[in-house]
Formats: sequence, C-alpha cells, structure tokens
Amino acid sequence: MDPAPTSIDHLVLPVRDLDLARARYEALGFHVAADAQHPFGTENACIFMQDGTYLEPLGVADRTLAEIEARKGNPFLRRDQAYRFRVDEEGFSMVAMRSENAAADLKSFSELGFAFGELFPFSRSAETLDGTIKIGVELAFAADDRAPDAAFFACERMNMDSLWSPERTAHENGVIGLSAVLMSEENPTDFQYLLQAATGMRDFASSSNGLSFHMEGADIFCFTPTAMQHLFAIPCSRSERGARFEGVVFLCKSVRELKAHLEAGSIECFDHLGRLIVPAAPGQGVPFIFEEISQ
Repeated sequence: MDPAPTSIDHLVLPVRDLDLARARYEALGFHVAADAQHPFGTENACIFMQDGTYLEPLGVADRTLAEIEARKGNPFLRRDQAYRFRVDEEGFSMVAMRSENAAADLKSFSELGFAFGELFPFSRSAETLDGTIKIGVELAFAADDRAPDAAFFACERMNMDSLWSPERTAHENGVIGLSAVLMSEENPTDFQYLLQAATGMRDFASSSNGLSFHMEGADIFCFTPTAMQHLFAIPCSRSERGARFEGVVFLCKSVRELKAHLEAGSIECFDHLGRLIVPAAPGQGVPFIFEEISQ
C-alpha cells in the first residue's frame, strides 16, 4: 500500500541553547512563540507561518529524562540524540509530513521497508489567546539506515489550528511560508524510494542536479553537493555518504526589504541567483535562503 500524497507539516531544527536560538530567529525578523516543554525532556520555541507550516527549534530541557525515554524506545528522541551525537547540537534533523492518518502511514512505511519505531502519540498544554488548550500529535517515522542523519515522520495533528493566530504568523521579515527543503547526497537516486515513501509521491523530476519532489506547498530537493553549491551557495564538504538536510528556502514578500532589515541588524547575508542567502550561525544550524513570492 502506498502512502497518500502529502505536504510538509514542519521542520525539526536541533539547537544547543533555546534562548540563543530565540535571539537568532528574532534578529532574523521572525516572531517566535513562547517556550514549550514536551513530556519527555525536550523543549521548543516554534515559528508559525501563514502557509500552515512551522519551524521547531528543538532544545533539550532535561537531558536525563530524555535519555531515559530514548532508551524506552521513543523514536523522536532516538533520532534527535543520534543527530546530536553524529552531526552537531545544532542543525536540521527531521521533516514532518502532514498526515490524516499516522497509523495508516506507519503501515505503509513498514510495507515499503522504511518504518522506524512504533506509532508515537503525545500531547501537551499550549497557550492561546483564549487560554490554555490541550494539543497533540500522532507520529509515524520513516528512515533509511544509509542516511543516519535524516528522518521523516508523518504528523497527524490534534486540536492545533488555533496556534496559527495572526499575531503568531506576522513576521517582520515578510516571510509567509516555506518554498523548499534542501537535501544533499552524492548520488541522490539512491534515496528516491525513501523520498517517495515519505512524501507519498510516486512521480518526481530527475536531472543532473538530482531529485525534485514538487508537492502542494513547499518542495523537497535532494541534489548533489555540486548543484547545492551552485544553486544555493551551500558548501557540502563532508566526506560521508547519506542524504542529509542542508538548508531551508523561505518565501518572503520582498528580498530587497529583507536584506535591508538584516544588514541594519549586522546579520551576514548575500545575494545569489536572485535569492538572499543567510549562512548558518549560532542558534541557526543550517543556511536559510529567502526568495521572493512570484507575482
């Protein structure tokens, strides 16, 4: 059984220090929601966007609890801890895909040979303009052992719509959503089956650059290091094989205005092929690329 075609729900971005990450995102012109803790030792400070997606800068609030829960089999923590051990405390470790039925997606991942762990449901309290509510998700993970630093998971939301309030999704930098997720690998076609399973899309575009999955909303590109350097000015100097998330492309209202905003705040940035590139920095583990909304 093939999973249903889907779209990106959110991005998981490990950080060493959540306060430092908040300061970085705010300096970039994002509105950052209040800190929130998971019941298994991690914490986040999310950035909600008008297109319905969000960023999840992920910190570790209670390392002892997180290690205990990981040993119990928590798939979210197992992937997070592996990334922090192998790559860095800051970066881009997981992509969540929107799901209407995470249990069915896990079954599909298992049949296709990519399931990782069991179905993982959890809930927590969240603050909204109307008070405290209970929100939750059910997660189903897909991974490939040949790409130990990247994972996908189907994310079925429960009672989360009110988190996308106008106050939360209005960003000073003019960002309205995601344009693309960038992955890199020497031979992208080695990972086409993982990407097909995770996205639910059998059809994709293949070129000398690599693989392009054009979905509703943001796309996923798995390109060679050479293409990544040429198109997005992202250096890929690592020698290990395996697809890895290398950057995020955002849609913004005006690249010119955003560049002026960043330069006024002494944020390093430069133009490249019509896009604005912001290299990785403390609190921002991978390059951020901004492109203008097509009129």
